[in-house]
Amino acid sequence: MSTDLSLGALTPGPVDLARRLPVATKGRAPQGREALSDAVTAPVSARGTILAGLAIVATTFFGAGVWATTAPLASAVTAPGTVVYAGKRRSVQHLEGGIVRTPHVLEGQEVKEGDLLLTLDPTQSDATLARIRNQLDVQLATEARLTAEQRGLETIAFPKDLLDRRGEEAVDKAMSGQTQEFDERRKTILGTVDLLDRKVGQLERTIEGLKAQQDSKERQVQLIREELGSLQGLLRKGLTNKSRVLELQRGAAQLDGDIGDIVSQIGRAEQQISEARMQTLQVRQQFREDVVAQLRTAESKGADLQQQYLVAKDVQGRMDIRAPQSGTVQNLVATTVGGVIGAGQLLMEIAPKSGAFLVEAQVSPLDIDNVSIGQAAEVRFSALDLRTTPVVMGRVVSRSGDQIESPNRAPYFRVQVETPPEEMNKLGGRQLQAGMPAEILIQTRERTLMNYLTKPLTDQLARGMNEP
Repeated sequence: MSTDLSLGALTPGPVDLARRLPVATKGRAPQGREALSDAVTAPVSARGTILAGLAIVATTFFGAGVWATTAPLASAVTAPGTVVYAGKRRSVQHLEGGIVRTPHVLEGQEVKEGDLLLTLDPTQSDATLARIRNQLDVQLATEARLTAEQRGLETIAFPKDLLDRRGEEAVDKAMSGQTQEFDERRKTILGTVDLLDRKVGQLERTIEGLKAQQDSKERQVQLIREELGSLQGLLRKGLTNKSRVLELQRGAAQLDGDIGDIVSQIGRAEQQISEARMQTLQVRQQFREDVVAQLRTAESKGADLQQQYLVAKDVQGRMDIRAPQSGTVQNLVATTVGGVIGAGQLLMEIAPKSGAFLVEAQVSPLDIDNVSIGQAAEVRFSALDLRTTPVVMGRVVSRSGDQIESPNRAPYFRVQVETPPEEMNKLGGRQLQAGMPAEILIQTRERTLMNYLTKPLTDQLARGMNEP
């Protein structure tokens, strides 16, 4: 025998429940109806509560998502800093560099304009200056010697600069050397000219002798011709023989030939005299031209040496490095005796004691892209009591164009923050001093929470997509 049980048979409905309820008295009838109503609506109320809770949770998550993707959150770059004077700092450098001989100042020391900061070893500069000075002395003496030769003077007129330094070994050597060369060259040119002059004198005396012979022979010819004139008359009268006449005629012809030869010799001698005199002029002219050319070269070389001397003297004068302005020594680098400094290397900075201050911070290269001039910044002075010292607002006024490398710390960018007077008044009577530590918070661009959460993932994806 099977029994068919249905859900309706097993689960009593509202009518069955009503039938099974005990009969109430007249005064308790309303309470029975309320109990019946609560029993009927109980499942409906529980389902509504669950739906309401789910709606609240969904609304909360949705609102949080919207806020995370749209609400801006302020961000900042933090960096350690130092209080510095607001005046323009002057960098102390050396053009050529060198070896540190004596440092005269310490970090943070007060100096006045012109005070001695650092002395470099002058050994090399002194040697260079002495070498160029010696070359210049020789060149000045050479110019004086060539000038005397050009003007045909018998002695050299040395410049006052050399005469005033007589007694110095290099100067005396230069002057004596040029004097000796002047005398030797003068003797050479005078000897050549004298030799030519003597040759001219000898030729002139030869010409005088030849002319005397010419006069003698011309008189002989004249006498022979007179005698021939007499003999011609006697020959016509038959008083003399013809051979005598012919002999005289031969003698006259011989004398005429001798006279012609003498005239030719005189001509040759006169030609030699002209050549000797021309050679004398050429020797003198060539000597003057050589002197002028040498003088021009010497003057050019002297001018070049003069410039080199001025440069070397300037370098020597800069072995003592002095303060370009009054202020405080900062960023002192050259502190080791015997240390080598490079050309143009920053040795230290002199910050003027102007009364106004800046905060100079060292920003990491990873954060510098978020820093620009004009950005707002909060300044906390770490050296003062942080519990009672208020935060001072300022703005970025400068940023270095490239990172600064230091052997004692990681590379950084120099950023300066200026605080206006009204903000500095918040400090009350607290006194700032250059070199005090500080901390700055530079306010950067706003980002959402979603940007913060997803940035590591997006950066990793970007690097991954760039891999080959």
